[in-house]
Amino acid sequence: MKNQNAIILFARTPEITRSGGSEPFAALPWDDLDSVFHACVGDLLHTAASVPETDVLLYRNAQFPAERLIVPAGNGIRQFDMVQGDFGECVQQAVEGAFLEYYHRVVVVVENNPLLDRDVFRLATDQLGVEDDCAVITPADDERIVLISLKANYPSLFFGKGGSHVGRPSGVLARLCELNVMVFPTQPSFMLDTPANIDRLREEVAGRDPGSPDFPKRTSAVFRTLEKKYKWRKTHT
Repeated sequence: MKNQNAIILFARTPEITRSGGSEPFAALPWDDLDSVFHACVGDLLHTAASVPETDVLLYRNAQFPAERLIVPAGNGIRQFDMVQGDFGECVQQAVEGAFLEYYHRVVVVVENNPLLDRDVFRLATDQLGVEDDCAVITPADDERIVLISLKANYPSLFFGKGGSHVGRPSGVLARLCELNVMVFPTQPSFMLDTPANIDRLREEVAGRDPGSPDFPKRTSAVFRTLEKKYKWRKTHT
């Protein structure tokens, strides 16, 4: 441990719900979808690595070998192999491991939405100083979360009653309430588990300032490539 704060990232291939809709990503080949998800992880990794006084704990599954990730230079990034099994259990083990290494504040990115920026990460740790027994969340639809920040370990928080929803820990908010933990929400975000939401990401990335230090340039580049490849309506200039 180098710093007292840690950001946990999971480089993994997520599950998505395909539909017969007309969204551009509904029929996209898996190789192209993987390129989107890899870019999302790359952008988040670089954003997380730029947060001051914070270590990054990166867990990778077999689809994300080390050579496919461009890891920023520095000593604050540590890499681990993800354990096999339910994603909620993987998250729980990673959180428990971080607290066993005496990190004081642990931010967990449950959904690799590259629109998470340094301000969100800073708020997620700074807000924990308000109360002793509290958590900061970035909420999404269906009472799920994109990000959660903790200052204590709560056993079974990520894989208790309710299980996982398409590979993502669900029921976390309900279990926090059962534990009487004070919850502070940030601005809502969204999951990347449907073609419609991936297309929403494409449009929102296109609307961001490319000159911003947190602009997800890898994700933007992949979307531009796919727009050209499939002759979609362009959202990127």
